Amino acid sequence: MEISKYWELSPHVLELLGDGRAKSQREIYEDLITKLGISEDDLLKVNDKSGKPLFYTRASWAISYLHMAGLLERVSRGVYRISERGKEFLEKDTSSLKDFVIREVKGRRRGRKIPAQTKDHVIPTEEEASAQTLETATDPLREFFLKQEETLAKQLLERLRPLDFYKFGTAVLKLLEKMGYGKAVETTKTKDEGLDGIIEGDRLGFEKIGLQAKRYSDSPVSVKSVNEFIGSLNRKGLKKGVFITTSRFTSEALRASEEASIGGIKLSLIDGYKLAKLMIEYNVGVYVKERYEVKAIDENFFENL
Repeated sequence: MEISKYWELSPHVLELLGDGRAKSQREIYEDLITKLGISEDDLLKVNDKSGKPLFYTRASWAISYLHMAGLLERVSRGVYRISERGKEFLEKDTSSLKDFVIREVKGRRRGRKIPAQTKDHVIPTEEEASAQTLETATDPLREFFLKQEETLAKQLLERLRPLDFYKFGTAVLKLLEKMGYGKAVETTKTKDEGLDGIIEGDRLGFEKIGLQAKRYSDSPVSVKSVNEFIGSLNRKGLKKGVFITTSRFTSEALRASEEASIGGIKLSLIDGYKLAKLMIEYNVGVYVKERYEVKAIDENFFENL
């Protein structure tokens, strides 16, 4: 069968991520292969000029342009999930996806120097796309570690969700301290103006940040909870807040967070996936079990012999 162009693969990528779960590029590739019934022979097809595998090149560009158009969020290197904007687009109609992506990408590139051959259509030619390095498609070792991290993130959430209210708050405060914030004061037991904690935004204590931590399994954090948090920040005279949950936020809650900035309050909403990723990054609740070194030829050594 003929390998689909990257703009033809885009609707399939969006649908595969429609459940909101973050996936690595390798997982997206594998899901596309299954969904479209791509054979082993088709996977071996390469671009005549570049020698790059057609399917992986085109799938990589489909993901990249969906991200540039704001329909996907990059959670970490090589890991994506659908954005709220992407969900809204998916609920409507994907028939206009190609034109929408081109328009959005062109808007982002406006003012930047664009090669002459891409000025009119923005989407690169087959040769240009194939010339790009597909790191996640050609680096099995990196993909292995990404999958290991994904598994660890899920395990972390499974351990966090059963924690009682106070222990969860303590875990969150420890994370924020590890991230470089100043002293964190737990207020869950005193119910200080409805906040779960107050963080000193710097080591000298010049700035304070309000904290809200919610343990949910499946239910998303509603706009009501976010608005109540904003109210608590106002009563304490705080201009910054961090809302952390083991679940996720509704689109209305995310919108309320953005609107709060108009009133001078800056909010950072951290869902369960981001929370687990941060804990892994800052070694909170996890430890380094093993280390591996990847070595390469030292050309300087041989040149100086």
